[in-house]
Amino acid sequence: MKKIIISFTVIFAMMAVAFVSHFVVRTPNIIKAEKVESKEDTKDIEQDEHDVIEELEADYGHEIEEEASADPDANIIKTVTNPNSIAVLVNRRHLLPEDYEPKDLVVPDVKFSFYGTYERSYMREIAAFYLERLFEAAEKHNVILKGVSGYRSYERQQAIYENNVRNRGKKETNAVSAKPGSSEHQTGLTIDVSSDSAGVSLGESFGYTTEGIWLARNAHKYGYIVRYPKGKEKITGYDYEPWHIRYVGRSLATYLYEKKYTLEEYYRYTTVDEKINTKADIIRYRKQKKKQERKDALNSESPSPSPSASSKSSPSSSPKKTTAPKNSPKATAEIKTTKTPKPSATVTPKASPSPSAKAKQSTAPKDEDETTETTDETVD
Repeated sequence: MKKIIISFTVIFAMMAVAFVSHFVVRTPNIIKAEKVESKEDTKDIEQDEHDVIEELEADYGHEIEEEASADPDANIIKTVTNPNSIAVLVNRRHLLPEDYEPKDLVVPDVKFSFYGTYERSYMREIAAFYLERLFEAAEKHNVILKGVSGYRSYERQQAIYENNVRNRGKKETNAVSAKPGSSEHQTGLTIDVSSDSAGVSLGESFGYTTEGIWLARNAHKYGYIVRYPKGKEKITGYDYEPWHIRYVGRSLATYLYEKKYTLEEYYRYTTVDEKINTKADIIRYRKQKKKQERKDALNSESPSPSPSASSKSSPSSSPKKTTAPKNSPKATAEIKTTKTPKPSATVTPKASPSPSAKAKQSTAPKDEDETTETTDETVD
């Protein structure tokens, strides 16, 4: 019995030594591997940021730094006025240049409240990318949203504003319609949305529909904010507009949602230490876009499904990568109503023009007259 106990003791001791030896030898290797992987990740992130900054500087010809240094006395961040920034503040005090037009306008692959492709179908690429994901997420919850009015040129906003003044008077117009240069629609980062339950119109009642409630609670997850919320009319200068959403990036949108701030309040109260870095959102977008492009490439190489299984033009199909139009959309004040055989929920325009392309060369379809009731472009 004594020999058996001794034998078990020796075996157990040998197993313990082997286990400890394995752990001592292997642990440094694991830590070393993790350090190498961490360094590689850091290099990737730094390289991504460097590439993004270079690309944006090449596109727009300006430094990507968004704010000047803060007021040393107040320690509050300065207002972003760079029209290319996703954090730009646009209102009656902070105007956009008359000739400003985004260089990366595309048509998002979402449902619209109208047939065909018009100036208001377009948005900036990053805003369109996340709008597709916002609409897709809503649809998974049986919430069907529809785009009503996206990008709007300075000229078109001027025509809308002047028409409203003629019909409503200046005081009433200023409460619901932006003067040319003060409209967020000109940034290409804003879109008005509605739903069938609201008659795809733009009214306060949309905010009380299932779709409006879902949008207000979830838009920030995809980088959007309800720009003119209820109870903030004196701060924003506009009546409550539950349909008007603006892309600012997920980081800033979440910050504003949690603080219950408007964009005006963000620049009024945020200290330097609390400043949101929107570069991170741009880098995240570039990564997700590349991932989507690789996925699309793989799908295009795979065998095509049978016609019965395909739902490419179905309004309920998943969003596809946005593509740039052949030419920049041209602003017009009127057009005769054209009939199209069916709604176009998925639009895939041709490649984007070179930076030197002029808006005057555009062949994009003109918008319907701004007084047409179905367009609902008489507001904001």
